[in-house]
Amino acid sequence: MIEKLRTALMESSLSREELQHIMFLLFCCGDSNRQVPEDLIKAGYISINDNCCTLTDKGRAYRDSLLQKLAKFVAASDEVFRQYFDNELLPIKKKLQLLKHEWRSTRDKRLRYKETLMKQGKDKAAIKKDVQYKKLQREQDTLRTRMRHAEKEYNKKLSACIKRIGILDL
Repeated sequence: MIEKLRTALMESSLSREELQHIMFLLFCCGDSNRQVPEDLIKAGYISINDNCCTLTDKGRAYRDSLLQKLAKFVAASDEVFRQYFDNELLPIKKKLQLLKHEWRSTRDKRLRYKETLMKQGKDKAAIKKDVQYKKLQREQDTLRTRMRHAEKEYNKKLSACIKRIGILDL
């Protein structure tokens, strides 16, 4: 399955030259301050009149074909990432959300406990030395470390997906 999707991605991917062309044709045409790519002029996609470049009918057709190819690439890559996300990344994402929820609840407990200690008249030094407060702080630190490890695992798997598909050279 992944190989079929990879093939579809590679067939629909734009070359570096095509990417430069689409960027120019979409955003820079008509801007006299931009350097006009010579190959677009030679191919008849752009005409230059009074120091201003305009798209020809042939250029519009070329731009539209590039946009269609880009749309196919986006659709194929979306399918690949959805497949990979469901299979490998979703469990890590859920674990990360659970850890964040635990961290927030522990933080809320610690802050509420700190408020009660302050109402009892304890100063900052005494609060920091309190056994229950220290325990909650250590628990929060442990959860923070576990979250960081889960995030690293998520990013490694995501990077491995991109490398395996072969879209980008990393």
